[in-house]
Amino acid sequence: MPCLKDGGHGAVRSLQADAFGGEDGIDAGQAGGRVVEVACWAHSRRQFHEARRRDDARCAQALAYIRLVQDVEDQAQEPLRAQEQCEKARSVASMRLELRQKLTRPRPGRFKAWLESQQAQSGGPVLPKRPVGQAIGYGLNPWAALCVYGTDGELGIDNNISERALRRIAVGRNNRMFCGSAHGGNTAVTLLGLMATCERHGVNLFDDLRDVVGRIAARPISGLEGWLAQNGKAIHVAAQS
Repeated sequence: MPCLKDGGHGAVRSLQADAFGGEDGIDAGQAGGRVVEVACWAHSRRQFHEARRRDDARCAQALAYIRLVQDVEDQAQEPLRAQEQCEKARSVASMRLELRQKLTRPRPGRFKAWLESQQAQSGGPVLPKRPVGQAIGYGLNPWAALCVYGTDGELGIDNNISERALRRIAVGRNNRMFCGSAHGGNTAVTLLGLMATCERHGVNLFDDLRDVVGRIAARPISGLEGWLAQNGKAIHVAAQS
């Protein structure tokens, strides 16, 4: 499931997802060249995890390299939890970016060198259609996109937040096999997306909708974006106080 980071009106947006070909057109510039592809390290890791039964030694080494990269993200949680003790002027994103640039920078490069060595090893290259060969290709093909997260502290190393939000759809799929119409499907996507966004930002969905619906008629359409769950929490609280 893709996760979109909005850079604002006219700004570059980042689309983080797996290697699903359906997003290729967006990344290639069909959105006016304003969408940057950001690959997901969790999906890359999953390829090796699933291939380990066929080539345990090689996959274990790949998983160890990925763990070194992910360890920095675990360390990044400590300064985030202690943000109140940090300088007020420094944002969470800037702290995360600083830590990544200090600790992460050499680690992906070592992993890439190892991936390339597996393709060109003296005993013959790994067959691309073998599970481990597909995992290596999955890591190398979008390599530039895998490294984009290291340039922006607001980006995650993976899109697991979106994946977890998608579970609410996957778990109940058999009970909601038909939406009735294409319009019903679009409505379902909108409402489920709103639910996931409210949950992500700690906003009570019912209270949010009741607040917005009760006052939306008096707000110009140009200002509706401010009432999105990720932007409007402070607005709603201020209006109720």
